[in-house]
Amino acid sequence: MRSILRTIAILCLTFSIVPVIGAQEPTEDRAGATAPTFFGETGLFQTMSGSTVEKGRYTFGVYLNAFRYTLAPAPELAPPSARRYEDYAVALDRFSASLGYGITDRWEVTVQMPVLSLKGDAGDRAGYSDGFPYVGKFSDSGAGNLHVGTKFGLLSPKSSHRLAATAFIDFNTGKGDTGLATGNPDYGVGLAWNRRIYYASTYYTKRGRRDSSKSPSGERFEVANEFHADFGFNIPLGTLARTNWITEVNMVWHVGGDAQPDDIVNVATGVRHWMGDTPWALSAAVRDNVTALVGDSGTSGFGFLAGIHYAPTRAAAVRPPPPPPVPIPLPEAAPPIAPVPSEPRAPQELRTDVVGFDKSSARVTNVGKALLDDVALRLRQEPAATAIVTGQADSSESMGSGNDLDRRRAEAVKDYLVSRHGIDPSRITVESGGATGAMVAIVRLVAP
Repeated sequence: MRSILRTIAILCLTFSIVPVIGAQEPTEDRAGATAPTFFGETGLFQTMSGSTVEKGRYTFGVYLNAFRYTLAPAPELAPPSARRYEDYAVALDRFSASLGYGITDRWEVTVQMPVLSLKGDAGDRAGYSDGFPYVGKFSDSGAGNLHVGTKFGLLSPKSSHRLAATAFIDFNTGKGDTGLATGNPDYGVGLAWNRRIYYASTYYTKRGRRDSSKSPSGERFEVANEFHADFGFNIPLGTLARTNWITEVNMVWHVGGDAQPDDIVNVATGVRHWMGDTPWALSAAVRDNVTALVGDSGTSGFGFLAGIHYAPTRAAAVRPPPPPPVPIPLPEAAPPIAPVPSEPRAPQELRTDVVGFDKSSARVTNVGKALLDDVALRLRQEPAATAIVTGQADSSESMGSGNDLDRRRAEAVKDYLVSRHGIDPSRITVESGGATGAMVAIVRLVAP
């Protein structure tokens, strides 16, 4: 079964590179772009985001995951052995495909179907997987439960934060007479959040029990419920404009049940690369189950993931400039009316951001780029707005041969907004702030 899954993954990876597939064009910078998780909802590898699929658009994802973890303990079933009892460490390969759709701009639904392969190589170990007992060496494969999830945005699209309520049900479609499924559905609710490069999600899963008719012992088994907490960050790499570096921590605590497996702390790190200007991306990462690595189960805990995604990104609507006022004709006999002078209105300040720099450097950092991506988005939303960039320096810094480090920092901010986001350079004013004791550039957006 494992060789079949690998073959399917290789075929999908090869086919996805064909450039003619690009019906929905991506519409914003990739720094904040998300793709389907391996559960289907949009986010990182597993960590969901507070963003949702835009109305009328759809996403597609294919993942191959390799997990290493321990089964729930079953010392009463373990065969006699010269070794002391240890929890049974097993390998789970998970191939899944998902499809998502935006019902509104703040409401998405997803469907995901997995195919699973579960294998244990220890002849003197025993444990429970979803309430099903495994003793000695074994290998099982088959369909898992059909996952149907939804996510609803809770904040205004104008907010710099994204927060969404999530819910899902895993229908009883899996192979319930094995440890791949319990034979009953699972339910879950949670929250997901992201801002710039940072992501977090949490949810609680009510696991379905294993009925006596699906248990070899003829007894009902209560499977432990699960509390999940996921954290991650998504950083665009400066030298590879279409590649993001993603690192996340995925934790699972087990609650109740007749037997509880070890709690899980998975750490995954890898890259997501967007293919040209299409909505297609490839993901690859390595992961480590830290609890298995430091425990006494005898497993390394290392695994991996590979994925293909189709994910058109959200575009912020740019409001057109207001139409010119329609002149009102005056009666011919009426004398001309002298215009009443009005006091000039002070410019309205829309936002102020502070972009930090490394010491004696005028290069924009990755964190600064993520901040300027938000500034560029606001400039697109406000066509009449302009930006005033004031560079500053610290007296302890080397100012360079021209003693103009403050101005070069301001120019670097302008260059990034113009070259990366296509902002009209005439809308950006650069100023020198001198040695003020700060290694920053201050960006003020003002509207007339």
